[in-house]
Amino acid sequence: MTYVGIDPGVGGGLAALSERGRVLMATSMPRSPRELVALLIQLPCNSSVVLEAVHAMPRHLTGGVGNFKLGHNHGMLEGALAAFNLEVLAVAPVKWQNALGCRTKGDKRITRQRAADMFPQIRVTHATADALLLAEYCRRLDAGDRTTRVVLEQRRR
Repeated sequence: MTYVGIDPGVGGGLAALSERGRVLMATSMPRSPRELVALLIQLPCNSSVVLEAVHAMPRHLTGGVGNFKLGHNHGMLEGALAAFNLEVLAVAPVKWQNALGCRTKGDKRITRQRAADMFPQIRVTHATADALLLAEYCRRLDAGDRTTRVVLEQRRR
């Protein structure tokens, strides 16, 4: 089983972990559908994916352009993941951050530091930090971690 975490934001990324938590992939968000397909084709068919649930933020600093790009990335991801028939669970940032003990309240340095602590064997960037943590959250869901058990039960319904 491979566990994939995707942060669809403009500065987001994609990461994949093995069953034992070894980093298989950690990269910034692909810029085109072709780049995304080239990454997804490398994943085994039995991959489980957690996609960060996002929404437009009217008062966010990036404004309309940033929100458009976020929506574009999200749609591109949903289409590509469906085409590859990958099981996808959308999770709100507050849920996975609480489960991993790294609530940011807007400070990306918190998740970057948490990911660097959890995955010292690689260089963690702002682009890959959330993706790595989302992949770890996904791995813990399948392992039945008590912190994430409620979400797992909702996923099975």
